Amino acid sequence: MARQLHPFHPVRLPVHRHEADDAHRQRHGHHLERREQQVHRLAEQVADKDQEWRDQERNLHTRADRDAQRQVHLILGRHQDRRAVRGRVAGEGDEDDADEHLCHAKRPRRVPHRVDQKFAHQRRRGKKPHRVGMDELQDGTHRHKHQQQSQWIDLDTSDAHASPAKLTAPPFLFVMHLQTKQGGMTVPTTQEIFDVIVVGAGNAALTAALAARAEGARVLVLEKATKELRGGNTRFTGGLFRCTYNGIEDLVPIVRAHDDPKTVTVEPYTRSDYLKDIERTTGGRADRVLSEVLVDRSYDTVRWMADLGVPWEFNRAVGAVTIAGAAIVKLPLGGALRVKGEGVVLSSSLFRLAEDAEIVILYETQAQRIITAANGRVEGVEVRGPESTRVLYCRALVLASGGFQANPEMRTAYLGPNWSLVKVRGTRFNTGEMLRAALASGAQSYGDWSGCHATPIDADAPPYGELRLTDKTNRLSYPFSVMVNLDGDRFVDEGEDFNLYTYAKMGREILQQRRATAFQVFDRKTIPLLETRYKTSTPVVAESLSELADRIEERYRSLGFRKANFLRTLEAYNAAVQDGVFNPDILDGKRTVGLQPEKTNWATRIDEPPFHVYPVTVGITFTFGGIRINADAAVVDYLDRPIPGLFATGEMTGGFFALNYPGGAGLMRGAVFGRLAGTNAARFAREL
Repeated sequence: MARQLHPFHPVRLPVHRHEADDAHRQRHGHHLERREQQVHRLAEQVADKDQEWRDQERNLHTRADRDAQRQVHLILGRHQDRRAVRGRVAGEGDEDDADEHLCHAKRPRRVPHRVDQKFAHQRRRGKKPHRVGMDELQDGTHRHKHQQQSQWIDLDTSDAHASPAKLTAPPFLFVMHLQTKQGGMTVPTTQEIFDVIVVGAGNAALTAALAARAEGARVLVLEKATKELRGGNTRFTGGLFRCTYNGIEDLVPIVRAHDDPKTVTVEPYTRSDYLKDIERTTGGRADRVLSEVLVDRSYDTVRWMADLGVPWEFNRAVGAVTIAGAAIVKLPLGGALRVKGEGVVLSSSLFRLAEDAEIVILYETQAQRIITAANGRVEGVEVRGPESTRVLYCRALVLASGGFQANPEMRTAYLGPNWSLVKVRGTRFNTGEMLRAALASGAQSYGDWSGCHATPIDADAPPYGELRLTDKTNRLSYPFSVMVNLDGDRFVDEGEDFNLYTYAKMGREILQQRRATAFQVFDRKTIPLLETRYKTSTPVVAESLSELADRIEERYRSLGFRKANFLRTLEAYNAAVQDGVFNPDILDGKRTVGLQPEKTNWATRIDEPPFHVYPVTVGITFTFGGIRINADAAVVDYLDRPIPGLFATGEMTGGFFALNYPGGAGLMRGAVFGRLAGTNAARFAREL
């Protein structure tokens, strides 16, 4: 007796038209019997095959979980003896071969992705999948989803203060390897349609591309620069990410074996702390909704990047202080983490992940215009490449090509005439074309278009960022200095706050000085506090203040340095310094009295040789104005309606910063909203 067949695999039994005729049966009985036997055998074969399919379906999740868990464990480094793991998987061969075997081991064709299951269930019930964003933030349902009985971390999870033990790595590399096994992509033709096209190739763009790829989308990245100069501003950064954490126990799962937690100390940095820092540095002008998304998703996003393989370390470079009498570094509040190897390694890591995922990257390809359909939905983008101008088509477009800081015309138009000749700290390719294109397509202009991130840099720095220097031209130890202009006058409160909260606006203060030039003066007491980046230039050194003035005049005679007034300023400053305990670890209140402007913290007399002077000028990093996005990273028009199929992230989005910003929030903004933009762009494309 044949086993009952699965209803989705019916077998039609052939019926002879004279089957009911007894005489016919008698004449052809042996033929009919043979036919029935064949049918029954066929039915049994189909039933056996159906049972095999059922068994595969039932065991699919178990096999996928096992393979994915092994991949996740390898990513997280949870195996205490990797050599033993390599031996089990690849025998006694070379370790690199073993790693290759682990990364490319055969995987099942389907992925037990909780998000995909949820959306599939919603579609079966006739519901549209909701996008990641404010739906969860408003009703609080985004919190504690990581407590479900699953090894996956849902992309909707954004509890920044969850215990690290409760957070597990998403099966991201597992998903990417699985998808690439199902078929790679080649250089696009003008006829093919990508699910998602990402314009740009920095931190914001590549996190968007990777998130979209993890959703199963076919992704194309457009990079304006050559392959040698790729990576946008990301390669020129110090790799600092500002995120929330409850203590060192939250940071160890991110840093892992790349740094030693016993050598640092850190205070908790809460959601409230982060939001207050944004509010006070921007004068309350930051968009509250976008700020909350940034803050609430910051920790989870850094964990996600660490799980992908981006290496992290404790930030000892900017704002950190070595505790006297101990080999312990107190990490700056909120700025405790940075990418190990800074922006160069951040960029190379993201490109490696993108290439592993077989995301197509077109170099020397400049996006020029957004293509929209008659109904307003984005259909593609017009590009100018090495060979011709053409249109590339997509179902969703993510803009992540930076601000306009490298465009002298737009700097003059929006920032003011003094900005036309300033030096650019980063890439020379962020020139604002897609900002204009987005505005022409109906995107809402938003934020502080006359504001920018501009810092003190070495006066002899090149006009544009160079990869041999990256961010090493920054000169951010000014809180412990006396800073004067070419006229020999002080012009700013050097000790207003920690440098992570003032350096982004300090460049504008220097720009207002004659020739946009200033001098940072240190003596024996404060020279040990200088950041290591100061080693990339040669200071003016002297054993007395008069000798120091002579040497500055000799070196900068053509700029009209006023030596006599410089000496009078230092004399008045030394006389105004109040007694008290100097403590670089806190806002110590050690100040001057009777000066204009006063120095309100870390005021120490410049009176112990040797004396070092570092000349500085202004270097622009990125601009604050941009296009408006909502909490889902969707670009909105002037009625706050999302433009169908258009998403954005990174420096080209406005509303996050104004006047100033807390250090590390820029890269964090790009990654948080890059992940959101990529995820929601892929889901938008899937719904079409």
